[in-house]
Amino acid sequence: ALLAIGLVAVASAGSTLDRPFWSSPLERSPFGRQAAFVLLGVTLMLLTAGASARLLARDWACRWLPILVMTSALVLLAAALIPGLSSAHRGSQRWLRIPVGSLDLGIQPSEIAKLALVGFFASWLGVTGAAPKSFFRGLAVPGLVLAATVFLVGVEDFGTAVLLACVGGSMLAVAGCRLLHIVPLALIGLVVLASLLYGKDYRVDRLKAHADMWNDMRGAG
Repeated sequence: ALLAIGLVAVASAGSTLDRPFWSSPLERSPFGRQAAFVLLGVTLMLLTAGASARLLARDWACRWLPILVMTSALVLLAAALIPGLSSAHRGSQRWLRIPVGSLDLGIQPSEIAKLALVGFFASWLGVTGAAPKSFFRGLAVPGLVLAATVFLVGVEDFGTAVLLACVGGSMLAVAGCRLLHIVPLALIGLVVLASLLYGKDYRVDRLKAHADMWNDMRGAG
């Protein structure tokens, strides 16, 4: 249902009254490309669902696979900030270019980090036997990973960084970490996010626009 709603949204956003909906080849339209990705994603999901369940049933996979994926995500996030490896899109370096033959593919490491962070937290706090009430045996490692992820993402994608900070903090709280430990880290995180926010003028302008969304219309009038 969510995929169908997404396709309808893409079709609506890409539609125009200047030409018929099917005037261009399907693969060249935003709707056609999104539909192809949906079919590919659903197919891969069905093919890997059973295999993933059998793999994660193994003890070593539950312990080490999330660490490997999270480490890979951090490396990709750092690589996305290197001009020679990343691809700037609308003034922001969020994509990694991957040339495959004549194709120039790209991946967005922050999307990988979303899944990697949740899997790593679930594994560390629920499988490895960490003590959530203890700072060093429960919170220290996830806290450092969360801080590194939020910072690397927030340099170019502030909204996703806030999302990751909220999800990671919520998982730490649900896992049973002490608020006495979480609150100071949260305050430090707010300071870091504030510095990232005010480090670029367009982010502040967006907040001002949300606070007074009718300002542009009044100015135009």
